[in-house]
Amino acid sequence: MSHIESLVDRVLEIDRELDAEEEQILRKRTLPEGISLVKRFGRTVQLPPPRPTQKTFFDVIVSRRSRRIFNPWRPVSLQQLSNILFSAAGVTVRIDGIYEKLDYPFRASPSSGGLHGIDIYVVALRVDGLEPGVYYYEYDEHRLGVIAAPCYPYTLVDCLRQSELRNAPLLIILVADLSRGLWKYGKAYYKFCLVDAGVVAENIHLAATAEDLASVIVAGFDKQRVVEVLGLNKYEIPVISIVIGHGVRA
Repeated sequence: MSHIESLVDRVLEIDRELDAEEEQILRKRTLPEGISLVKRFGRTVQLPPPRPTQKTFFDVIVSRRSRRIFNPWRPVSLQQLSNILFSAAGVTVRIDGIYEKLDYPFRASPSSGGLHGIDIYVVALRVDGLEPGVYYYEYDEHRLGVIAAPCYPYTLVDCLRQSELRNAPLLIILVADLSRGLWKYGKAYYKFCLVDAGVVAENIHLAATAEDLASVIVAGFDKQRVVEVLGLNKYEIPVISIVIGHGVRA
């Protein structure tokens, strides 16, 4: 058996195991005690209200490209960051009765069971109106929780394995919080979170395009280092990152 064949067999084995778990999904309607859908921080930065762009959805789709060359001196504006984060996971409506809660938030991107298992971390190097540092998007209040600022978060930027991406002004890291859905979906929730992260990443990618920014989705980065720097717990897994900035056209 070739190395590739053995890898395929292993992947299929894992997938079958997760599928078997799906058959035992619990259709619970109440969130267990202690499950939180968002983190809170002592210091916060309120983001400006999101503003629609003039581009049509079709314009954004046809102009979308993965771009890896950035202008290292031109910053992203705070308004652009606000628009991108809202488009990724901002609250678009609140509905009573979901998981027996009042004003349960529905976000701009869908998620498995509506459990919002993907958290958004913002690594800001050059964002006008925002101190350089590391932040967490508190989507329900459309604000940033301050993890470390002011600081230059080169330790996180250096986690990117493609060195040419490290001069971009903005890095967004998506982290799956398995504690949000293991109680309902079991091990299958890990697979669901990968799908959810891809959806959020694409929303960010398209929102950046709508803002005339260059961006690229990156899966190759030092995830263990991200865990250590962000102080993530055992339920939190870095999944994917998006590098954003003003592009340089050839």
